[in-house]
Amino acid sequence: MSFAALDHWVNFTERFVRSGRCILPDAFLVADKEAEEIAFRTFPGIAVHRLPNLYLAQQVLAIEALGKAAKNDTVLAIMEPARDSWGKDVPGEFQALDYLLARWSDAGFGPAATLVIRPHPSEPIGKYDAWVAGCSRIEAGVSGNRSLAQDIALASTVVGLNSYALTIALAAGRNVWSMLPPWAPDCALPHAEIRHLRSLPKILS
Repeated sequence: MSFAALDHWVNFTERFVRSGRCILPDAFLVADKEAEEIAFRTFPGIAVHRLPNLYLAQQVLAIEALGKAAKNDTVLAIMEPARDSWGKDVPGEFQALDYLLARWSDAGFGPAATLVIRPHPSEPIGKYDAWVAGCSRIEAGVSGNRSLAQDIALASTVVGLNSYALTIALAAGRNVWSMLPPWAPDCALPHAEIRHLRSLPKILS
């Protein structure tokens, strides 16, 4: 009997197509209800088993051990390379940061709120320094050598693009937003609890 583990929420069918042939396993393994629902819809008639997500549980325990957010006005931006400029001349991740800043007050973040940028491990050191230096509307900075759990523990709100870390923040009870702008593809995370900046009413000019 063959099993396949689905570790995300997109392109389920495409993962099993090679040279035009779709070869499916006897059963699927998933780690959350969102993936379970998608698998049931995508592969009717094939068994789907949801297993405990031990990594997620470990991260939530680590966050909870650090206590509640020290400041209710800290917004953590979990970054990642968008690998697309969405038809513009600026990398997508910087467009997302600019869009976050444009919708800052619309999302309920006050002028005293602080933005902390957490770069992706694959990104070069100093990548966001120039953006932070040019950010005059709000107080902004780049996370130091803190762990993901430490950064989430210090924030009451977490924003991002498509990072799995957003699901960790959700599980830890944080407010979570997708900061993908309207001209970008939809967020890959199907979790209903994630709010979307681009779903807010349009900015009045």
